Amino acid sequence: MSRSMYYYNHTKDDEEVVAKLMDLAGNYPTRGFETYYGKIRMEGLVWNRKRVLRVYRKINLKLRSKRKRRIPSRIKEKLIVPEGINRTWSIDFMSDSLSNGRRFRILNVMDDYNRESLINEASIRFRVLGWFRN
Repeated sequence: MSRSMYYYNHTKDDEEVVAKLMDLAGNYPTRGFETYYGKIRMEGLVWNRKRVLRVYRKINLKLRSKRKRRIPSRIKEKLIVPEGINRTWSIDFMSDSLSNGRRFRILNVMDDYNRESLINEASIRFRVLGWFRN
């Protein structure tokens, strides 16, 4: 190893990048890295994306991912009890996996009046349900 390589101290001068990112963060506080980097490139500054991302993380401008908005709660009403057999049915899919990892689904059709199971159809793939049409 040469002597100059042994004593070489690498100093990264990222002051320009820090200043530019802080300026963009002041102007666009709700935006993230992709927007800032796009604006930097549009201005004609040819900084490496990895360098800008490293500085962005170093100065702690990381934005947290936004949470999902809560859906307002629905008005709870009692279920209507049907008057007789075969007036209303409920349909539901259940899913599980086999020991080899393959998934299958079960189609359940139930009569709402007496809670009797009319159909329990299991399959790995459901095609057009010909028996379900009118």
